[in-house]
Amino acid sequence: DAVAFDQLAGYVTPNAAQALAPGLAYYQARLPSGGDDTAALNADYAAALAAGIPLVIPAEFYQVAGHLNWSGITAPPYLIQVPVYGAGYSVRRGLLRIFGTAGNLTYEYWSGTVLFCTAASGASLTINGCDTLAPIVKGIALVGPGSGTATGLVMGPTPNAPADIDVMIANFYVGASLTGVESGELRFKIYGCATPLTLGVATNENNFY
Repeated sequence: DAVAFDQLAGYVTPNAAQALAPGLAYYQARLPSGGDDTAALNADYAAALAAGIPLVIPAEFYQVAGHLNWSGITAPPYLIQVPVYGAGYSVRRGLLRIFGTAGNLTYEYWSGTVLFCTAASGASLTINGCDTLAPIVKGIALVGPGSGTATGLVMGPTPNAPADIDVMIANFYVGASLTGVESGELRFKIYGCATPLTLGVATNENNFY
């Protein structure tokens, strides 16, 4: 359901809270089901997109056995992109140094909005933009299975200018793969991935932090 900003202040990262005016409506994602949350998270994003309001994902551990797609609507005349905000993330110091380390998947070491992704191949999260409408995803940790060939985050090939992404990506074979991403503000914390980052064609003039 759409709820008021002040009802969700505890779930929003400080940067997100500062960027959005009090009273703005949000669509709040459902809490974890105890099983695979892929379909629910995709449905929550679709509902937020249809309403044209941001999606807020509360702090919890979510199981993602499939593939998330948080892309905008790119068919003219409807060009729509909505932000996705998690509650931030943290992980115990010293963890996530090597791809596939068993401790990478220990729940007790994590806090915040954490998506544990178990698919061994493909993209766990895909974001396609709407050319001039910026994809915004902040305050979420994607944690991979530590085996197989999966990629944590795929952006493109639809233009993603200018993307604003602040996520942690850990324990994937490939952390992030970008194609067609230009003039973005990309705050990636990538740990324990065999290949942290790949850049495809038309990926230019981005600021990486």
